Amino acid sequence: MNRRVDKRMLFVLCSLAGIGLLQTWSLSSRAVAETDDDLPPPTKREVDFAKDIKPIFADRCLKCHGPEKQESGFRLDRKADALEGGKSGPAIEVGKSADSLLIRYVAGTDADIIMPPQGGRLTKEQISLLRGWIDQGAKWADE
Repeated sequence: MNRRVDKRMLFVLCSLAGIGLLQTWSLSSRAVAETDDDLPPPTKREVDFAKDIKPIFADRCLKCHGPEKQESGFRLDRKADALEGGKSGPAIEVGKSADSLLIRYVAGTDADIIMPPQGGRLTKEQISLLRGWIDQGAKWADE
């Protein structure tokens, strides 16, 4: 009888371990889905900084991240400062838009930080342009 109880206990423990692994896998899969899959895809066309990106920054970002004010130590009006990032670290991962904090924040995938904090959100098209720009090398007008 002890052997039968031991087999049942082993079966129960293995089942619980399997359920725990499935739950962990499910949570980690969901975390990825709530980030990369929820991002608008990067635009496929060539992005021009002066025509496509600078107006987005000027209209939606520079009030808080420009020459007069640098919330969280982050500035978007100068290339070197923008690439360096702020208190949260580098905001632009050149060539890796899905990993860039700038994209995460404007897309709202980080519930704690959504940019811009006031006014309307960036459109999917604007986020796609930003992603394309970053993936294409985050080139600035002075390059």
